Amino acid sequence: MNRTGNIRLVGDVGGTNARLAWVDEKDQLQDIRNFSCQDYTGLDEIYRSYCQQMAIHPTAVCFAVAGPVGPDEVRISNLDWCFSIQGLQRLLDVPKLHIVNDFAALARALPLLPDRSLRLLLAADGEHYGTRAVIGPGTGLGTAAIVWYGGGWQVIAAEGGHMTLPIRTDREVEVWRLMRRHYKRISAERVLCGPGIVELYRSVCELENIVPRFSTAAEVVDAGQHHQDDQAVESLYMFCALLGDVAGNFALCVGATGGVYLGGGILPRIISFLQASEFTERFRNRGRADEFIRRMPVFVICEPYPALPGCVAYLSQTS
Repeated sequence: MNRTGNIRLVGDVGGTNARLAWVDEKDQLQDIRNFSCQDYTGLDEIYRSYCQQMAIHPTAVCFAVAGPVGPDEVRISNLDWCFSIQGLQRLLDVPKLHIVNDFAALARALPLLPDRSLRLLLAADGEHYGTRAVIGPGTGLGTAAIVWYGGGWQVIAAEGGHMTLPIRTDREVEVWRLMRRHYKRISAERVLCGPGIVELYRSVCELENIVPRFSTAAEVVDAGQHHQDDQAVESLYMFCALLGDVAGNFALCVGATGGVYLGGGILPRIISFLQASEFTERFRNRGRADEFIRRMPVFVICEPYPALPGCVAYLSQTS
């Protein structure tokens, strides 16, 4: 069946997967589909495949992409895709095209997410109109913030994943030294992402003179969750502790009195590790800023496609 009229399309394009949906007249997402980016040479191919499947020709499109968005050039981090917004618009033959950072879209969606989509990790009396920060590990480490200004929510896109990784313990120093053999600088994103979990695991195995059993983040997470491998367990605990430090740094930088929201596909699977780890201590141990950061609640976003409502909001506000 061909759908005609004012059809809108939204998509969340990461370093591994792209999720596309079309939007009905009530701003509801319809027919969400997942595409593996490695199966395509560019975003235009994924767009055409989805439109062909759905028999649609959109009049307005918003893509959230995992990387910084310039005035025209866009380069998707952790994926060898670079394109011109104007050039892509001509390729797609769409009247209206909007490109935003994926975590900017996720930040824009925060005021729209229902309570059932959020899991409270740290309780605090956050300010309703206080600045909200979002940070999350996936293929990379995304960050953004949303502030109440001029009677509405305004998004601040950020590339905080590239901040230097903070290390505190002797064990973390040992891991850092092993990684420094391969990288001149260890950013937060180098460790706090899917591939970073594997880096941590391999480093811990090397410190213990053990041959690694696993080669993917999914394998390490699964073994750690079921306590089937001591090195996987240690890696997940270290991952959570480091995330607490990085999230606390970012929360202080933006003044996130409205709360800190942890996104990405990894964290909903390891909430028990977050709760049992040093995440809380590392997040809240801020010296003279202890009292300030304790005003910030922390949530885990459990919505499977949280950036897509943000894309819908972007289309609505620019129409």
